[in-house]
Amino acid sequence: MRIADYWFAVASGLVAKLGVSLSKGAKPAESIEALSMLLKPTVSRPMLRVGGHGDGSYAIPDDLNGITHCFSPGVGPSSAFEFELAERGIDVLLADASVAGPAAKHKRFRFRPAYLASFSDPSRQLISMEDWVQSECGNEPQAELILQMDIEGGEYEIIHSMDEALLQKFRIVVVEFHHLNQLRHGIMCRYMGGACQKLLKHFRICHVQENWAAGGFSLAGKRYSRLLEVTLVRNDRI
Repeated sequence: MRIADYWFAVASGLVAKLGVSLSKGAKPAESIEALSMLLKPTVSRPMLRVGGHGDGSYAIPDDLNGITHCFSPGVGPSSAFEFELAERGIDVLLADASVAGPAAKHKRFRFRPAYLASFSDPSRQLISMEDWVQSECGNEPQAELILQMDIEGGEYEIIHSMDEALLQKFRIVVVEFHHLNQLRHGIMCRYMGGACQKLLKHFRICHVQENWAAGGFSLAGKRYSRLLEVTLVRNDRI
């Protein structure tokens, strides 16, 4: 079972005991408001396409000078993005307990067989973002970081769990937002929308890419993709 599916099952069981249903519908206006936070860039920046032009590549701001580390939870079949950053002199930290390692090797890669979660539990191969960053950058409090996160729906849990001071250590954040069709359900709309609001307090969106690999959904008469690739840049870099 994927870690995101596990935590969704836990949440479903908990709220069921409280007499609440995750499937209770949200008002269309609430769903549209939450989705609209992610749909359009709010700032224009010179951009780079890192990792080629296929799956595993991302558009990020041309603002890499001084960045020391990239944290990349969720290891897929391509490590082209991480490899190019490593070639630029950035240390790349990867974490995923479902694979034996990244798709490519590089002397600047450091792989951890663990799932990113809201808390650490070595017995279950879980590590929090706070503990992960501390273990890698604890002696570099002023380190400038990139976060590239593709963890199949676990991104909302991680964003909610991160201290705002920790969040602001990241100059650039690239997130694949999954399961956007769940915004039609009340409690999930508030949960997912809250994570987006937290990010947008400290970051501005500079790139959005719809990804239809997971299909689409209808909302208020329009079709949207269930998955968005979103790149954000910290407010002080605008």
